[in-house]
Amino acid sequence: MAFAELGVGYRNPSVVHACTFSLKQYAQRLGYMHEWLSPEEQVRAQGFLRETDRTRFVLGRAIVRSLCGAHLGVEPARVRLNHTSTGKPYLANPIPVGRKRFEFNVAHSGDCILVAWAEAQAVGVDLEALELYGSVLIDDVSAIAFSTAERAVLSAARPDEVINTFYRIWVRKEAVVKAEGCGLGGSLRSFSVAHCKASCAEWFDEVRYPESGYHWRTIDWIPAPGHLAALAFPQGSIVRHCAPEDIYPKAWTWFAP
Repeated sequence: MAFAELGVGYRNPSVVHACTFSLKQYAQRLGYMHEWLSPEEQVRAQGFLRETDRTRFVLGRAIVRSLCGAHLGVEPARVRLNHTSTGKPYLANPIPVGRKRFEFNVAHSGDCILVAWAEAQAVGVDLEALELYGSVLIDDVSAIAFSTAERAVLSAARPDEVINTFYRIWVRKEAVVKAEGCGLGGSLRSFSVAHCKASCAEWFDEVRYPESGYHWRTIDWIPAPGHLAALAFPQGSIVRHCAPEDIYPKAWTWFAP
């Protein structure tokens, strides 16, 4: 099976790509994708009790391995992935001469997996399925994780907007700490992604993370019905939302659902 380069434009270092994959589309393709995983990843996949969780894990790793493999010019199974001390995955293979560091981040919830990637610049994503909100104690979570300004935004929301407002704040904040590489161990209450202005929510296009002093651009969008996503990326970058078939114009015959 020949492996193809990524789609046109992916090597522009000022471009951050974001792509959403559906679990339902790929559930029947996990057989050969499972073969791309390392022995440790295969054992981990078998450890999931729920089939949906296993599918998310295998598909997420397969997507990341295919992206990294395209960057390196190797098959997905030859990609080596490692994790930082805070659990953020990264590409551990030596980078070929003439190519830059490859950064990526993954999130999954409900029926979707969201992947973002770029060259030589960190990115962070988060994704939430809104129908799962019933298991979330909004008041308790916001008291622990939201800044004073963000709690004011949540309090000012109309009753029919509370759930969406809560998750819009949450996904933006988690995208920022994932871009920083600290995950939920980061200081969530130390920065704000929105505040109230004239009793209305104003969402910040740029967020400064105080522990690093780094400024992140933040956006959110609806990647699929019933899901909310956010992306944190460096200033000066352009975000390109793409479909799976746009990523692999040559390899789509084997990766397509």
